[in-house]
Amino acid sequence: MTTVGRRAAGRLFALLHAKSSSVGAAPWCLTGRSLAGLASAGGGTSSGSRSPVGTDRLAPGAVFTLTKRFSPEDVAGFVALTGDSNPIHVDGGAAAAAGLPGPILPGMLLASLFPAIIGSHFPGAVYLSQTLKFKQYALVGDSFTASLTVEKSSGSRVSFGTVCRHDSTGTVVVEGTALALIQQRYSGGSASGQD
Repeated sequence: MTTVGRRAAGRLFALLHAKSSSVGAAPWCLTGRSLAGLASAGGGTSSGSRSPVGTDRLAPGAVFTLTKRFSPEDVAGFVALTGDSNPIHVDGGAAAAAGLPGPILPGMLLASLFPAIIGSHFPGAVYLSQTLKFKQYALVGDSFTASLTVEKSSGSRVSFGTVCRHDSTGTVVVEGTALALIQQRYSGGSASGQD
């Protein structure tokens, strides 16, 4: 790996692990909440606590979210790391020539929010699969919220519905499904490890 590649990888790692409770002041905010718990908790959110809470944590309907605004520097780091040389991600002129209002986020950068949510809430989880449908372009510098909703939990296998929306318009930009293996202490499954 080149020096530039190592720096880009380090910036991307720092970017995806820098947490903040204020979306406006920092690049991301991580929350997790159960729909059932919202009424009793008055709509409060956690700041990404990693300690297991009751078995309802992965009950169908539980929702986990992550809000993120990717800067031009974030995109440049991702592009350097992955080798995605499409100029519409970093060059306003190239984006305009393609009929876009400005540089757009690489779809996989935006989709990386889904495993970030799972890994942040359930350390040690193994991401098994992800389906993605890119519905709308996403402009560099805009704010987006990725949401995972537990659809089904069977032993350590948990399936999620995944949606990423533009924060200002509510427009769905990416949607799909995800499947992960999540440790028994989070899923409320049997201690024997048999699924």
